[in-house]
Order: sequence, then C-alpha cells, then structure tokens
Amino acid sequence: MAENKTSLGFSRYKGLVIGLALIGVIGLGVLVIVKPGRSCDGIFEQTAPRLESSIELIKSKGAFALRREKIQELAESAQKVGLHLKTCCLVLDGGKVNSGEFQQCILQANAYEKQIVLVADQVREAEQAKQQGATNIAQDKVAKIDQAIQSAASAADTLARQVEQVKPSEAAPRSDKVTTVKGAEKEPNDTILEANEARLSAELTSEVSNPKDVDFFKLVPTAKLRDIVKVKLQNLSTSLRPHLTLYNENKSQKDNTYDGTLGADLEMSFTAEPAKAYFVRVHPFDSSGKYKLVASYANAYDRHEPNDTAEKATPLSPGKSVEANIMDKEDSDWYKLSGVSSSKVSVRLQNRSSTLRPHISIYDENRSAVTNNYNSTLGASLELTFDATPGKDYYVLISPYDSTGGYELIVK
Repeated sequence: MAENKTSLGFSRYKGLVIGLALIGVIGLGVLVIVKPGRSCDGIFEQTAPRLESSIELIKSKGAFALRREKIQELAESAQKVGLHLKTCCLVLDGGKVNSGEFQQCILQANAYEKQIVLVADQVREAEQAKQQGATNIAQDKVAKIDQAIQSAASAADTLARQVEQVKPSEAAPRSDKVTTVKGAEKEPNDTILEANEARLSAELTSEVSNPKDVDFFKLVPTAKLRDIVKVKLQNLSTSLRPHLTLYNENKSQKDNTYDGTLGADLEMSFTAEPAKAYFVRVHPFDSSGKYKLVASYANAYDRHEPNDTAEKATPLSPGKSVEANIMDKEDSDWYKLSGVSSSKVSVRLQNRSSTLRPHISIYDENRSAVTNNYNSTLGASLELTFDATPGKDYYVLISPYDSTGGYELIVK
C-alpha cells in the first residue's frame, strides 16, 4: 500500500526499547522500538497495528461523532508525533545522551497512543448505541471522544515542546544579506537573514546538499489584494524527506508541514497580505536531495474585494443577487443597502459550497448591531428578516464562522 502524509504516523510507528533502563516504560505499551545498534530510522520502518487499526476504525465509523476535518487532524497529528519522536531519538542518540529526557519523549508518545485507542473504542461504542436507538448513551460517548481528543492533542503538544527543548539551536546568522534570485537558489541562504528573495509567483530549483543544510526563501507579494498563496515543494530526488516552515515578515513561525516519505512532494497554503513579505524554510529532516519550490497565487478572492470593512462595503440592491465567497477564516464581506423602501427586509444567503457555515449580521447606518443569525451546519443556507426604517441605510456582514466557501446573496 502506497504511503502518504496522513497515514505516515500510523504505518511507520512503533514502541521504543532502549535497554534495561527503560524496562518500566516498556510495560506501558511503548510505540517505537530502537534496538541496540540500530538507527533511529527504525521508528519509521516498523508498523504499529494497534494504532493503525484504531485510526482506520475512526475513519470508517467516526463520521457520526466527528467532523471529517477533525478525523484528518487526528491522522496528521499522528504523523507529527512520529516525526517528533524520531527527532528526540536522533538528538539524544537513542537515550545515550540523556536517558531521562528520552524517556519523557517515550511517555508522551505512549500517552498520545492511549488516547487514540480510547477514541476508537468510544467511536465503536457510540456507533453501536446509535444503531440500538440509545441516544443518551451515544451522546455520552461523543462527549468522551471529545475529552480523549483533547488529551491526545495535549500529549502531542507536550512532546513537541520537549523536542524543541532538546533540539540544538540554529547557528547564528552570518550576515544580513538577502539575495534576489530567479530560477535557481543561491548560497548562502542557511539563515532567515540570508534568504533568497523571490517575487510571487516564483519557481526556484534548489538542493539541500546534506542533512544539516537548510534553505531560506523570502517571498515578496506582487498582488494588490489578500489572496491564498500555494507553496509546493516538487521533489526532484528519491532521497529528500521534505519539511516546510512558514514565517511572517516579523520572522515569527506561522505554519509548518512535513512528510516522512523519501521523495515525496509537499504543499502548504497561506493567506498573503498585499504589502507583507513571508519567509519559507526548506529543511531536510535527516535527508538530502534536489527539489523545485513553486509559489503561486490561487486567485481565491471574489470580484467584490476588497470589502472587508464597512467603509469599503459593496452596494447591494433589493432583488439583485450577488455571488461571492469567503476566501479564508479571516475573510468577511460587507454590503451596504441604501435607502430601504420597506419596514421588513429579508436577506437570504444561498450556500454554493459544502464548506461554508453561514453567519449574517445586520447593522444600521451608524454601524450599530441590529440583529444576526447563523447556521452551524456546513453547506446550509440561511435567511434573516429584520425590521427596518424606510429611507435608512443598513449594512449586511457575511462572516466565516470558522469556515470558507462560496455563496449567493439576495435582499428582498
């Protein structure tokens, strides 16, 4: 079966065995086995059937109790736990450098695995209760699932913090030089202050020449509107295990993603502000190889942008529909309805996606809140009727309610 990013944490995940000092930990059901004389790559070369079967059960039966996005998050968190554990193993030399810190990594990995198994058990029992018509029992199981997921996330976060503490810090930057490049990487670009500069959209061919090499790129926006930027690492080798980290213009980390599969491609997306630069770090995660980095705009905004504030509200006329979209979870669309002619105004949002959770708010001409309504169901449509004063202006705000998607808006 082909490996991919979401299944990596399960198909290559096993418990740790490091000599007699960790026998007590082994009794807890440890995930990764690193036998004496064996490389930390052993973490990714063995299979943990219990964890894999748990996630497969969650995928097949979890739709009743969990949103698809949450199931995907669980799969991705397992990948991160596996990679964090390998980093811990590499840095601490399989427990030889500091067996106490290494043991803490193992314990957190075990805590994570325990909660994932618990989620699977509760999902199975919730499904059975639902089929038997035991609604109260099913709801109780769903509550326990939420608790187990939170505990799993806590264990994963703790492991990530532990790994950050044991990882050696990056070497101090050698200079404040930023090189503008076209088509190919130029060394040195091993620190964020030496980042190769490229205008969006960009396509650069590069290479991490050894497991310690890293490449920094500075992406300079060229668009006048907020837009989604897709950054894709196209692997040009079978030896590179890709890892991308995104930083904002203040050099603070915004996001990161990685794939433990040698030779895999990797992609991340983010919203780029029109006047702000972003940095992308390519690091090899104990590997090396050539790659192509492609950054491009998605043109995800609608034709009414920018209308993210009341000052830039799009005119709205009764009886005329407007097609638009919520681009990301920070996006919002303002509309202005001038001189209403009726004491009752109806605003209808017709959902044009299966991903938008609609939220409508009405404001008077002073931008004071009048009323609002929302529907927590993804893909649902929504209608809101409010009392109006004829001749007055009103504002309609469509906000994302932690979702994205297209819609059609009409006022009657």
